[in-house]
Amino acid sequence: MKKLKKIVTSVLITGILASLLLVGVAGAAQVCSIATATPIPTVTSCDSEGNERNSFVAGEIVYIKGENFTVDATNYRLWIQDPVLGEGDILDVGEDPSEVQEYLYVDGGGRLEKDGTNIIGIWQIPEYAIPTYRNFTIVVDELGNGNEGRYNSTYDVSDGSISAAGFIASVPDLSTSLLLSVGLLGLVGYVGLKRRKD
Repeated sequence: MKKLKKIVTSVLITGILASLLLVGVAGAAQVCSIATATPIPTVTSCDSEGNERNSFVAGEIVYIKGENFTVDATNYRLWIQDPVLGEGDILDVGEDPSEVQEYLYVDGGGRLEKDGTNIIGIWQIPEYAIPTYRNFTIVVDELGNGNEGRYNSTYDVSDGSISAAGFIASVPDLSTSLLLSVGLLGLVGYVGLKRRKD
């Protein structure tokens, strides 16, 4: 009886250990499949050293870096847009404060590249920009897919979500600049008139 009890206990322990081993192998296989999944392409606003940065002021340069893109012959066009974009929305040149849409390539490491560098300056904010802060989204528009110039989440990449801003920048606000200019002209005129009277 004792011998039978030992055999049953031994079989049970072996079965439990074998089950644990199988669960461990399956779990390890699952972890390996997750680790080898294709990474999602990203674009991020950053400083000149590549450190993520989401707020910029007058006189600064907004840089971007893009990672995990497929290494192939695909080219991209970069846009700075108002933060809320919907599927199929037109990418508007008039919304891009840089007034230039850069053409980008993908290097052998899956990083966006322009002129041999992976940290790409996309917008020099004017020195005279009055602190009127606006939100912007960076859109990397894939070329050659028939959807160029329109936001398409299947092909295009943006920083952050399309419904939220990717970065904030100080921009020259026309109404504020105009008001300041008129005020200064009025002050100069007043001083000029006062001098004539004296």
